[in-house]
Amino acid sequence: LQVSDQEGGDLGERLARAAHRSLAADQPCILIGTDCPALDASTLREAALHLHTHDAVMAPASDGGYVVLGLR
Repeated sequence: LQVSDQEGGDLGERLARAAHRSLAADQPCILIGTDCPALDASTLREAALHLHTHDAVMAPASDGGYVVLGLR
């Protein structure tokens, strides 16, 4: 498990930088929102399992966005 700071920039830039760091190290990444009260451990486990067989996974949020973005 690697945790890293977001650093500066807008949200898209921060997410892209975090994903790039993991993927450049040949590691999958799971990006989560901090304002998602419905996000639970079960959703995170399911996303991690799906990354074994899929290049990308998302868990939807009730507002139409997503609470988890996983990349491999």
